[in-house]
Amino acid sequence: QQVQQTFDALGAKYKAEDLLEIHEGYKGKGYAVSSEQELRTIVEVAQMSGIMCDPVYNGKALCGMLDLLKRTPEVFQGKRLLFVHTGGLYGFYDKEE
Repeated sequence: QQVQQTFDALGAKYKAEDLLEIHEGYKGKGYAVSSEQELRTIVEVAQMSGIMCDPVYNGKALCGMLDLLKRTPEVFQGKRLLFVHTGGLYGFYDKEE
């Protein structure tokens, strides 16, 4: 709803539901609680790309996107993907390694 309101305010002639697909179920164990797999994925992506994602929001979203790409690659075939990194690096402060 907010995305559509933004499109409308900008005069863009797009429908949000035609451009966005939201997948629920990737919030993990809870706010600021990361699984070992989430932390491993965040580290691997940072090592491979130099892009750091926090373990609170972006890291969980990244893990979810990578899981969907792995489990259902046909859904994404021929499509462009945009991952919006919203910052949040302060979530690293309480992680040991």
